[in-house]
Amino acid sequence: MKKVLSIVSAGLLAVLAISCAKDEKVTFKASEVTAPVIGDVTVGTDVTVNYTPAAFNMSFNEKMPVYHTLGLISVNDSPCDVTLSSAKDEGTSLKISGKNLTAALLNRGLSYGDNVDLEIVVRGTIQDPSKGVTNGYVDSQPKQISWTLKEEEQGSSNLPALEGFGFFVDNSDAPTYAEMALYAWGDGLSDANDLFGSWPGMQPTGTVDLGGTTFVYFDLGAKTKDLTVNFIINNNGKGAQLENFDCFKGQKIERNFFFKITDDNVEEIDEPAGGGASLPDVDLSGYSINDAMGGANTWGLIGPAQPGGWDVDTDLEKVSDDPEIWCVKDIELAGDKFKFRGNDEWKDYDLGGGTVALDTIIELSKGGGDMAIEAGTYTVYLFPTYMVCYITK
Repeated sequence: MKKVLSIVSAGLLAVLAISCAKDEKVTFKASEVTAPVIGDVTVGTDVTVNYTPAAFNMSFNEKMPVYHTLGLISVNDSPCDVTLSSAKDEGTSLKISGKNLTAALLNRGLSYGDNVDLEIVVRGTIQDPSKGVTNGYVDSQPKQISWTLKEEEQGSSNLPALEGFGFFVDNSDAPTYAEMALYAWGDGLSDANDLFGSWPGMQPTGTVDLGGTTFVYFDLGAKTKDLTVNFIINNNGKGAQLENFDCFKGQKIERNFFFKITDDNVEEIDEPAGGGASLPDVDLSGYSINDAMGGANTWGLIGPAQPGGWDVDTDLEKVSDDPEIWCVKDIELAGDKFKFRGNDEWKDYDLGGGTVALDTIIELSKGGGDMAIEAGTYTVYLFPTYMVCYITK
């Protein structure tokens, strides 16, 4: 038995079409639908809206899941109907990043620096927003907020091109380490006790400015990927050395490392602003979130276009949490096919599309087809929760 439920918000009219031998329609009363109620709204870097969920009290014994999104219904008293699909539903709270809200307003002809009055609603529906809410929703009473369109500051520089992962050191407060070398030993190589050569080890690959600070960096090389390594920073073998700190012991080389040292101490620090791959200027306001595509521990490219073929993934690096963005920079791809998959398996996270169009948003689908690309060097961005990617040559 197939059931299709449609809720029309203006009259709060629900129609259930039951397909058996003959379609039968049943009309529900407005009293059977309870609209969501907006509570506290916090406007800061992002916009967070607390709410009481909608309820669809239907008269049949099937539990209908209720979804909620954030809607924009007027800008400076000019009516509109925009689903802010980048909002994430946490149960009783919806959040949209300032970047995505500003992007949605820029699409309506506004400019950076504009101050606007907005009317927002929480929209309840029994249709999965990731598949499109075409006719079934009920809105809360509107809430007015003010918003200023601000252009986000960009970091001062990006990471240098690396053969493998990088080991970055801020030694600006450590005159003892004006000269520096990196010694390491670990698993997986015949010369494991001299991973980067005999003492004092590897010389710096170079220096780079990240977020206004000059870092000495070492390119750990492709052969060290996934090895478990112990590090020693030394002043090029002239006496002082930093070792036996927790952040140096048994590190698996599966990411970039960032450290700050003084003459007698060391700490691991977050990647500086502007340190990662520069993100493409894409507008995601018209795309829905599919939460089922979030939460993978890894994402990678799989297929004969990339070096590992259909057997070994090329890993992407997570460069943003909100929105979730994964990236691989400057990868050589053959003129062949590839797909995206998470956790190095096909079970839950399998995204594909069709022929690649560069420098534009490419829509993906779960279990979608192989993606065809011409041979070349590319930077690939994946937005798994939006089920889109962006590829530039």
